[in-house]
Amino acid sequence: MKRQVTFRLDDTNSFAPLTKEYFARSGFKKISETENQITFEKGNALLNMVTFNPLNWKSKVEVILQNNIVVADFDINTFGQLTTPKEEKLWDTFVENYKVSVTDKLDLASENQKQLIETKQDSLKQVKWALLGALVFGVPCGVLAYFTGVDALAGMGAAFGAIFLRQAGLTRNPTFSYL
Repeated sequence: MKRQVTFRLDDTNSFAPLTKEYFARSGFKKISETENQITFEKGNALLNMVTFNPLNWKSKVEVILQNNIVVADFDINTFGQLTTPKEEKLWDTFVENYKVSVTDKLDLASENQKQLIETKQDSLKQVKWALLGALVFGVPCGVLAYFTGVDALAGMGAAFGAIFLRQAGLTRNPTFSYL
């Protein structure tokens, strides 16, 4: 997933300190810095599969200041994730909040945290529906597999149930429209 924000910054002296502060508050590590460019990284591709915090996904942010124009490129690795609209909205908010925090000199860490909490709650609901589906369909299919000798039925039933009930749970929530 890629995001980019471009904006004009009149107070170029505040570029480096405000940029470093914004990303440091979110746990990003500065990996390089020149006079007009700062690069940050966060996360680990393998841990992407087990985190409920999209802001901890492996990501790289390159911020460049050139002639009073700031360009920030966000490269977010979604390996191991079924990215939801809520997670994409979280990243969109995070990107927009960077712009506002630098141009208006505001601390938007609490706004980012609020969005993150909402996104985590939504992700947990999805997992709940998937686990329930795996149990509801997996257990009967496991019994059927035991009596028929077709072991693949148990796994197929659990997978189908996880997908089916996850989708059913998502369609009850108007925020989501796909699997």
